[in-house]
Amino acid sequence: MRVLVISFNFAPYNVTGTFRILKFVKYMPENGITPIVITANQGNHHINNKLNEDIPKDCKVYRFKSLFPDAQETYSKKTYLYSGNKKSFTKRLVRVIKDIFLSPDVQITWVLFHLFKMSRIIKKEKINTVLITGAPFSLFVAGYWLKKLNRINLILDYRDCWQEDSGQKAQSPVRQYLNKVWETRVLKIADAVIATTSTILEVTSKGFNLPLKRVIPTGFDPQDFANISSPVVKHDAKFTFFYSGNFKPESPVYNPHIVLKSLAELAKDTALRFVVCGHVDNEIKAEYESKYPFIEFKGFLPRAELFQIAQQADAFIHFYYPNKLADTISFKLFEYSQYKKPIISINTKDSEVARFIHQSNIGFACENDNDTDIQTCFAKVLQMQIEDFQNNIKHEAIENYNLKNTCHQLCELIKQVEGVKSHEQ
Repeated sequence: MRVLVISFNFAPYNVTGTFRILKFVKYMPENGITPIVITANQGNHHINNKLNEDIPKDCKVYRFKSLFPDAQETYSKKTYLYSGNKKSFTKRLVRVIKDIFLSPDVQITWVLFHLFKMSRIIKKEKINTVLITGAPFSLFVAGYWLKKLNRINLILDYRDCWQEDSGQKAQSPVRQYLNKVWETRVLKIADAVIATTSTILEVTSKGFNLPLKRVIPTGFDPQDFANISSPVVKHDAKFTFFYSGNFKPESPVYNPHIVLKSLAELAKDTALRFVVCGHVDNEIKAEYESKYPFIEFKGFLPRAELFQIAQQADAFIHFYYPNKLADTISFKLFEYSQYKKPIISINTKDSEVARFIHQSNIGFACENDNDTDIQTCFAKVLQMQIEDFQNNIKHEAIENYNLKNTCHQLCELIKQVEGVKSHEQ
């Protein structure tokens, strides 16, 4: 069985949207499915060629040029439209025009430029089923037209909510309206919808009579952690907190102020370090290294180097979007669980993340606006015996997120979709 997978992000691009679909593609052949991938050629940013090792040998990958880089990088830069006098008539007019022609997002340009190429590949490869992952949700619009043109089975993979995401709610009324129109159209013709969490699936499917719907989480790839049990020699006796991701003092989401304040209090009586892996501006590095001697910036690293540093950590700090805390669980959190060290997850109380942490006994969840709560979590981690902690981890709760298992669930759904259609025909 051959399935066409469409994802804007894919190996070797080392960005958030890559990993879920890359790992599914990796394990599809073990479940009797040969994947064929259509993705974007985004240039040379965030490249990690080692990710290509996860692409099956028989998997064809079609790469189409994109006019815009990955959305994560685009949104982080100030542009003419969103800087200076945002209320000027010219800027407002241009933003309205942009929203009309570039909705649901700017990657609609990639979809429109390459839609007929995608259709030709469907015919050439004799594809019956197309699996599309979003965001960007412009790709779901591509799915709508591909189904109309080719009468294929369409499976939509929601990594996040579409309309209910706060990033979408912050858009103009024009774009919000077009998002609603397009999501309604796409869901009405989809043969199946999958989502990373029950919350996303529930919000997405409300009001729609979907033929098939499933929660299929992302999880972790056991092969990435095959050597994780190897003993690691620490250079000193300092207690090491590890963090990988955005470090933005000006951001309400990733602002490290309270975390660093709590660590500074603990550092008065305890030898500790706070390792930060990810891109951080040099000015911020200099300021925070002088203010907090225990902080170490490692920069943006390939995954293999990241794993090596993480193995030497005693505990993990996990920041998350407050707007998504009820929606999804990040790929990163599942990976942290494989080190079998305590995780302190921030901005995640009363969320899917907190439920996973509670079910697996893998750490604590707290809020970034509560310094007492954060400091209490840090103190608990510093005082606990690691052997006792590891003995109390509920491994079966974590194993449910083994990507071999979650990919098997996906492949069974794909076969069900194909079986239903062939029976009807």
